[in-house]
Amino acid sequence: MAAVVLIWAVLATHALVSRSSIRDYGNFMVMLAEINVSLAIFNMIPIPPLDGSHLITPFLGRVNTTLAATYFRYGSLVLLAIILIQNFTRFEILPISRVTYAIVLWMLRLVGIV
Repeated sequence: MAAVVLIWAVLATHALVSRSSIRDYGNFMVMLAEINVSLAIFNMIPIPPLDGSHLITPFLGRVNTTLAATYFRYGSLVLLAIILIQNFTRFEILPISRVTYAIVLWMLRLVGIV
C-alpha cells in the first residue's frame, strides 16, 4: 500500500508539469488491477498446490482416499504441464486472460472510469 501511495505522490508531482502523467498513472493502476485479478483467478483453479484445490479436498476424501492422494501428489505436475502446453502451443487451455479482462472492465465501469 505504501508503495502505491509513493508512486501516486511521484506521479502527482510530475502531473503538475505534464498532463500525460495522469493518463499514465491511470493506465498503471488498471494494469495493477488486471494483474491482481489474474492472480486471484489463477489461484482459485482446483489443482494442487493452488488454493482452489482446498475446495475439492472434502469431496475427494469422501469418494476415494487413494484418488485424493494421487490427485495431491501429481497435481502440481499437471499444473506445470498445462502451463507449458499453453505456452508452447499458444492454445488457451485456461482462459484466465479473458475472464480477467471482463472482471476488470466491470470494476472500471462500476466506479465510472470507463
